[in-house]
This record gives sequence, structure tokens and C-alpha cells, in this order.
Amino acid sequence: MMASTDEAKIIRTLERMTSNKASFAGLAEALGGKWTPEMVRAKAEALDREESSAVFVVRGGVQYFGVETCRDPGLYKVVRRGIERKWAASESIPRPQVEPTFKLSTKLGPWTRPDFVISSQRVIGGVPVTQFHAVEVEQQGGFDIRSVYQAYEQGRGAHFSWVFFAGPMKPEDEWARIKVAAKDCGVGLVHTPRPSAPAGWKTLLRAKLATPKPADLNGFRTRCGLFA
Repeated sequence: MMASTDEAKIIRTLERMTSNKASFAGLAEALGGKWTPEMVRAKAEALDREESSAVFVVRGGVQYFGVETCRDPGLYKVVRRGIERKWAASESIPRPQVEPTFKLSTKLGPWTRPDFVISSQRVIGGVPVTQFHAVEVEQQGGFDIRSVYQAYEQGRGAHFSWVFFAGPMKPEDEWARIKVAAKDCGVGLVHTPRPSAPAGWKTLLRAKLATPKPADLNGFRTRCGLFA
């Protein structure tokens, strides 16, 4: 087990870096003192093996996926890429366009916009239709039953609402409550234990198709800046 002080130093340093990512040598230089690239690699690999850790060894070095509020969160970047490159196809979502909406102004208040909106072009009954998926992304330790209701509220006016969550699964009794709430709300649940490896993501519950009224759909698009 690595010292928590070392883990905290690594996390604090990665939080300040672009996409919360660094090479082993770059992180060692930023940490200073006793740190060498070899020590950073060893500590990062130890953290990577810890189910409760949000520090992972990735291509090019080490990355932290436990923060959503910094200027350039790496978690959002890898989830967006995973949706576009693999997950959307696995869920038969054609021609996905993923719009990052987490950077929009919060002046409308909490729970008004999802982190991402996936727009998808379908042909239904010979008519081209655009469907919208509202996506809430939860960092390690940030997922609980409230995430379901947040996704439901943020997805008002969309055709589908989802929660993507990192970290280990919840205990069985807590997970049962979350799943019941998600079913009631029609919210889909996607587990991303390793956010940068979408091959290991698992859709645990599929979102239900909603049929929003035109006014509600227009309201969703307006909130999310999708008319530009």
C-alpha cells in the first residue's frame, strides 16, 4: 500500500496539468525533490492496481480521473473520445456528434445542463430525425442515487438520459436502490471502471426513449446551446 501523502502529492500535481495527465518524467520533474521517473512509474502502477484509486497508467504516462471541476478535466476528454470511437457504435447510436456542454455558463442554476449531449441522425419511417442523448459524467466517488435524478432533470426535453460513472461498483443494497430509481426515471447507467479504456465499459441499464414535446425539445436545445 503506498503512502497516502505520496498519492495526495501526485493527485495535486496532476490536477494542475493539462488534461490531468503527464509523462513519468514530466510528473517527476513537477513533483521535484526525491522523485525520479522510475519512482513515479512504480507509484502510478501501484495506484492503478487499487480499485478505489482514480490514478491510472495510460499511454504516455499517468493520468488522474478524479476531478471534474478543473479547467481541462481529462475525465471528460477520455469519456467523449470513448463515446465517439466505441460506445455509441456498441449501442447502435448512428453518426454520433458529441457536444461538450459542461463548460457553458451556470447562470441558469444547478441541474440545468448535462456534461455532454450526443446528437444522432436516424431515419424513422423514411423521415430523417435527430435524437439527443443527455450524458452526465461522474468521477470516481461522485456517483450515487442523486446522479440518477440529476441526469433525469438535466435531460428534460432530450430523447435519452444517461449517467456514466467511474470507480468500483456500489454495494449490492445501494446499487439495488440506484437501479430502481434509474428504471423509474428511464435513465441509462454506464460503468466506466477505466475511463480511458472504453472496451471495458459496460452498459448496465439502457436509457428509455422519451418523446419530448416540441417546446420541451426546443427548451433543451436552447439550454445546451445546440442552435449555434
